[in-house]
Amino acid sequence: MTPIDWLLERFRRHEGDDAVVWKDRAFRYGELLSGIAAGRQRLEREGVRAGDVVMLDADFSPGAIAFLPHSQEHSDPAFT
Repeated sequence: MTPIDWLLERFRRHEGDDAVVWKDRAFRYGELLSGIAAGRQRLEREGVRAGDVVMLDADFSPGAIAFLPHSQEHSDPAFT
């Protein structure tokens, strides 16, 4: 199990729980998981592959947090 797998498993176990409060709104782990799935689809659609360099210009929003697991997956040579 990779560190990202471990992290995502924890998110799944707590989907209904608050994960982040940002700008006076609570975001649940399930919402972060949805953002992660959307980010993965976008990277795949854009043709991003392992070893590609991608710049993230972001704040500390839940959307930016959802992107972080992808940055780790794509830095892993085993990512396909």
